[in-house]
Amino acid sequence: MVKKGDKAVCILCSTTIVCRTSSVKRHYETNHNFLLKKTKEEQKEYILQAIKNNNLQTNTLMKFVGSNSNIVAASFAVSNVIAKRGKPFCDGEYIKDLMLETASFLFEDFSNKDKIMQRIKDLPITRNTVKDRILKIAENILNQQIADFKLCNVFSICLDESTDITGSARLSIFIRYFVGSEIKLGVIQI
Repeated sequence: MVKKGDKAVCILCSTTIVCRTSSVKRHYETNHNFLLKKTKEEQKEYILQAIKNNNLQTNTLMKFVGSNSNIVAASFAVSNVIAKRGKPFCDGEYIKDLMLETASFLFEDFSNKDKIMQRIKDLPITRNTVKDRILKIAENILNQQIADFKLCNVFSICLDESTDITGSARLSIFIRYFVGSEIKLGVIQI
């Protein structure tokens, strides 16, 4: 058994059970009674092999998640630049093509050029992905601002009326507030 939080996970069958001696004993007697028929040495060898397989699966998964998280972070970075520049979401595909074309020249003398090219090809920056990433970034910024508003003691609000290109009047609401010793400025609504 491997303890995960307040539960125990069987390394032989990956079943989660309550972490109590009686539960563990009942699980082994019910599901793995074939081990009781083996000698102590065979039991030990079988369990060590199961632990080795479990560690191999965990390491493989962590390696995949680790490399995948770098790709996701890069996707967020590209989406953030697209949002800051006010560019269309479909520019993500243009950026990916641009990166692929230039990377073949920039990394020509690198020994891991193929790995770099594959990472760029795996980069998820289609228009829908960019849209989703920008929405998540906006939600994160909003949550950070709300958390900061709850912590601030003093704030000021500024109202500004302006007209857009079509001649429609717009009211912008800005807020300036202190978080610790730092002054922050935020746009509440336009």
